[in-house]
Amino acid sequence: MKLMDKAEKRAHAEKLADKWGCRTPEQFERWVKHYMRDDYLDIDGEHVIEIEKPHVKSEFWYDDEYDSPLTDDEGQRRAYFMAANMDTQFKDFGLAEWDRCNRDLEEIGCCTGRYLSEPFLAVWPSGECYPHFFYDRDYLRMDEARGMTRIPMTAEQIDGLREVMDGQRAKFEKRLGTYWKRYGDKVCAHGYWANR
Repeated sequence: MKLMDKAEKRAHAEKLADKWGCRTPEQFERWVKHYMRDDYLDIDGEHVIEIEKPHVKSEFWYDDEYDSPLTDDEGQRRAYFMAANMDTQFKDFGLAEWDRCNRDLEEIGCCTGRYLSEPFLAVWPSGECYPHFFYDRDYLRMDEARGMTRIPMTAEQIDGLREVMDGQRAKFEKRLGTYWKRYGDKVCAHGYWANR
């Protein structure tokens, strides 16, 4: 299990773009460029997980019955910007929540939500796959009707994914820090009438 390097990513992006039946070379290159912005985790040479590049959010909305989350305190503004982006923009397939549920099971003997004791990879006929750590019956039934199959994840695959996602999290935090240095003065919050 490893993240694809630039050449492998390019070959995979070309394969994905080719599925769309592009009419012109320019259209094909646009699709390749679109797919190249994300990272891809090669599970076993056959199955690939797409790790979407998170978007940096710089505009926030809040209920105006409360104070703005962006105060005059520079440290507090930066902390809110970082935390809000990590909470809403960074996607780890539910792995961190699944780890929390495992800790709850060990400590108090129960876990809330749709926890799966045996996570699986949802594999599409194209070879693309996505890890599932929580159960959504209706969603999975629709996907299975469209050709999705399940492959149980091994402990090694879960550990490998955890390691890769930790690296992706650190990479996004660094990107947020760089964004804050350049554009921190443009980060803003707007109040809205929530209960009127």
